[in-house]
Amino acid sequence: MEYEIGFGNYAGIFALPSEAADKYINEAKQNELKVLIYIFRHSGKPLSEADACEFLGLAPEALKKSLDFWTERKIITYKAQNIDGSAEQEKTRSQIAARKILDVSVQYGQEEIARKSQINPEVKFLLEAAAQQLGRLISPNECSTLIYIYEGAGLPADVIIMLIGYCVSSGKGNMRYIEKMAVGWAEEGIDTHERAEHKICELEAKQSFEGQVRTLMGINDRALSPTERQHIARWSEWKLTLELVKVAYDIGVARTGKLSFSYINSILTSWHEKGITTPEQARNENKQGKGTGTGGKSPSYDIDEYVRLSLKRLNKE
Repeated sequence: MEYEIGFGNYAGIFALPSEAADKYINEAKQNELKVLIYIFRHSGKPLSEADACEFLGLAPEALKKSLDFWTERKIITYKAQNIDGSAEQEKTRSQIAARKILDVSVQYGQEEIARKSQINPEVKFLLEAAAQQLGRLISPNECSTLIYIYEGAGLPADVIIMLIGYCVSSGKGNMRYIEKMAVGWAEEGIDTHERAEHKICELEAKQSFEGQVRTLMGINDRALSPTERQHIARWSEWKLTLELVKVAYDIGVARTGKLSFSYINSILTSWHEKGITTPEQARNENKQGKGTGTGGKSPSYDIDEYVRLSLKRLNKE
């Protein structure tokens, strides 16, 4: 039997929560204090009933009673897990990854980092290769984060190195960004070399399209706003060609006298909804929209009116 412990904000340090000492130091009995010290000394790891009972000299019932004492006072949380494999369905690596990395944040000390590097060749490779990818020495805190991504998020060392390489190539080689992206990959189940390769190709394609759109629109002296990036990402998801975006851009500038992402997005949204995928189709549709029609009827398509109404709605929002 193992007990999985949730530590809240206390994980990764060998210190006891002040609330336990301030409120319950006199209420807790010897066994309960021993268990509290033991579990915080081994924070970030599943608590083995057999190991804890042997080390503390307790019976399983006494251990559970002590755990109940602290969980009732909201110092820890725990749940028993059957580890013989007969009662649990097998969990995927990505499911375990997402749960662990979001629930508990573990920080390892230098001695623990050195120990893990010595006993696990993959950890040693991860730390060495990460330093090479980043082009600098990595701090103990960064080593701790990488080990936690490997052990807690369940991402293999080679996948983490691929992730770091992509982040560095994108100019975002700080560990906070890397950890955030690793959480996302873990949640998406990107835990193999092939899946990571596919994800990177997908990200690079979007990044390339964004860069091409920036150049097309002459945006070289400022960063894109979040809304502008969302528009471009959506156009990329729709697999719109750069040539089609240019037609919409030219129409937008001609009619407004300035760059308006909302205007251009309204044009492209209209074309996407109508299944227009080429510049020729777009130009023909635009000409039809400008036609006067016959018999006093309104044209079936009027992009100016569509955009005017769309902008009016956006301004109201």
